Amino acid sequence: MLGRPFLLGAAAVLLGLGCGGDIGQAGGDGSGPEASNAGSGAPGEPGEGPGGGEPGEGLPEADPYSVTFECEPDADPSVAPLARLTVLQYERTLDALFASVPGAMDAARGALDQLPIDGEQEESFADMDGRISQRHIDGFINVADAVAAHVMADPARLSALAGDCANGGSLDRACFDAFIADFGRLAHRRPLSDAEIARYGELAGGVDAAEAYRGVIFSMLIAPPMLYHLELGGTEVDGRSELLDLSPHELASRLSYHLWQAPPDAELRATADDGSLMSESVFEAQVQRLYDDPRALETVVRFFGEWYRIDIFGGFATTPAFETFATGANADQALYDAAAEEIEALVAYHVEQGNYRDLFESDLNFARSQALADLYGVAPWDGTSDPGALPDGERAGLLTRAAMLISSNHGTNPFKRGAFIQRDILCTPVEPPPNLPPGALTPPPFDPMATTRERFEAKVESPTCAGCHATFTPFGMALEAYDGLGRFRTEEQLIDDDGNLLGSVPVDTQVSASFPEGMQELSGPVELSQALAESERANECFARHYFRYSFRRVEQPGDECVLSGLLERVGPTGSLRDALRQVALDPAFKRRLWR
Repeated sequence: MLGRPFLLGAAAVLLGLGCGGDIGQAGGDGSGPEASNAGSGAPGEPGEGPGGGEPGEGLPEADPYSVTFECEPDADPSVAPLARLTVLQYERTLDALFASVPGAMDAARGALDQLPIDGEQEESFADMDGRISQRHIDGFINVADAVAAHVMADPARLSALAGDCANGGSLDRACFDAFIADFGRLAHRRPLSDAEIARYGELAGGVDAAEAYRGVIFSMLIAPPMLYHLELGGTEVDGRSELLDLSPHELASRLSYHLWQAPPDAELRATADDGSLMSESVFEAQVQRLYDDPRALETVVRFFGEWYRIDIFGGFATTPAFETFATGANADQALYDAAAEEIEALVAYHVEQGNYRDLFESDLNFARSQALADLYGVAPWDGTSDPGALPDGERAGLLTRAAMLISSNHGTNPFKRGAFIQRDILCTPVEPPPNLPPGALTPPPFDPMATTRERFEAKVESPTCAGCHATFTPFGMALEAYDGLGRFRTEEQLIDDDGNLLGSVPVDTQVSASFPEGMQELSGPVELSQALAESERANECFARHYFRYSFRRVEQPGDECVLSGLLERVGPTGSLRDALRQVALDPAFKRRLWR
């Protein structure tokens, strides 16, 4: 293990970050081995540093939905907070740095698994989690120490990382300085200055060659340029010190992490090195190249999975009622996993060759497992041929697929289903009134004489509840065409708590639903999906969510042009692929505003 004072100094680096001067100096950028704590943590839990609390903390608070889609091309971009690498980005960056060293990621795995999970305290996208807590600091230090120790434990590993010259009996200064420059360029995602190389080189003072290399590896892995998206080296726009065009290396890094969640590859780095990335044609070619890579599609699919909460599932109930309800359905974790994979396949297919409306209206079958195909009443899709269609009139788009409909027990909850559409698909807040009476949020009890719709409607028929529920509950009632496993039905089974099947009753999915564009009469889920596909508010909501996912924060004044560009491409004639690529092509992507 490296010395305790060295580790404490590293922790101080993470807790405070200045913005000027040489590394290691008071008020410096914190990237050197002697950096000290330049600031105190933000209010919050003990040990939280800058970035603790909600994403964008310190920026003016405003209603996020007040930011319009009216683009003024000459307007400044919005102010963006300093962001650390997400845990996914951090792992992929480590993997790229130590690709030549066998077992490096395995050596780091224990410490990596102790890092806080992004999004564990965030209601929206995981990547909007900007916290730096004591757990993060401890984790980063432990990862750096484990990886550095792993490299130094075998001369062959050090040779793979730094060259054979690193294993001489004494320190080869030229070899050492070259390693600092080469490894630092990758870890910091830009070339190091001469001053930085000299300051890292001071780690060789008073120690043997092995400890010098180990110290550099450790120090660079806990430096802010490694752990944060630092953008400090741009050029002033029209003489304005607060508005910067990103430097070529900053732009390369922003683009790569945006599309790949990973650091720039060799080709992208080369365009930054020679400055050609600043050319519009070269930049657009690199955007296209990165977007054509499977890693970009993975990033897009992950967006929809998080937006639609696909990864949130606590397992199926083990009650007698559920056992009766699920007879013959193979209701297990494998069924849910297959349903989640179907969503990924549907999204990937229509991102490549479709538009946003297709995600609401598609009746194509992407069920690859036999159990899920049986639930839909179709043959499994083979994963390569053109997908066939689901039974006519039963399903349309994402909202009607099993992963969006499966509940943990035998019943459905129209309130939850409807609130999701209102809140997440139409971007209209669903706020419970103050002073709710006891039991207000508890589902109504089973009634052998009533359907789920009748029971839930009776619960909120009082004037206190009816007005609010009228805005979102009809969406959930239209989805009563599907049971708690996502099976299409025209009749609802009435099952008591002991698992006795008492009979069945017709399902009513006719609703009068309130959209921002006006009231609509809908006969069921297919018409609901079609109405959402045609809703301008739903299109705007998609643009807002994809902005938040991409920029890791809520939109602010100055983001109107990015939002407008996204919205422009989600209409009936638009391309979902172009919409998702638009963020990188917007002029604001190349600039940073300081306040």
